[in-house]
Amino acid sequence: AGGRSHEFETQIEILRLELDAISTEEILWTVVTEPPSEPENEPVLFQSPASADGYDLVIHLHNFPNVEEPSLVERVLHPHRKGTPAVVLHASLESFRASGSEWQEFCGTDSTFETSLSQLSIEGGHTDSWIISDETTWQLEGEEFFPAAGVSPRSTILLSTEREGKSYPVAWTKTYGPS
Repeated sequence: AGGRSHEFETQIEILRLELDAISTEEILWTVVTEPPSEPENEPVLFQSPASADGYDLVIHLHNFPNVEEPSLVERVLHPHRKGTPAVVLHASLESFRASGSEWQEFCGTDSTFETSLSQLSIEGGHTDSWIISDETTWQLEGEEFFPAAGVSPRSTILLSTEREGKSYPVAWTKTYGPS
C-alpha cells in the first residue's frame, strides 16, 4: 500500500478487520507500505519481480499515477502473469497511467480520471457470481469513483453505478495470466 492522496493505513486496517471477520480460515497478513511520495516517484514496493512469491493473493492498494517506468510495471505484473491472483482497489486503478496500457489491461478497464466526492448508488445482481449474488442496492455518501468506459472482454461486471444516465462498472472480475 502507498502512494499519494489517500489514507492507506486506515484503509488497510478496515480491510483487515472486515476480511478477518468474514473469513472461515485464518488470514496471515503481510502488509508492505510505502511512505507518501510525489506521484512520479518510483515506489520501492515492487523492486523485485519476486516480491509476491509465496503469497496466495496480492491486494493492490496504491496510487502511483505518474510513474512511467515500464520495467516497474513488468515487475508488478510478473506474479500475476504466473497465476497469483490479485484484488485491485480504488486508487490502484490510477497507478501507472503514464506507463501505457499494460496496467490498464491487467485491471480490465481504462479509467482515466476520478470523480469528486458525491453520493453513489451501487447496484448488484449483474451475474451469478459467488462473490456478489444478491440484487442489493447500496447508497454511499461522500464517495469518489473512477469512471470506466467499460471493462475488457475477459471481465464480468459485479456492481455498477449510474451517473448522468450512463451505467459504469464499479466492481468486476477479470481473467489475467494463465487461464
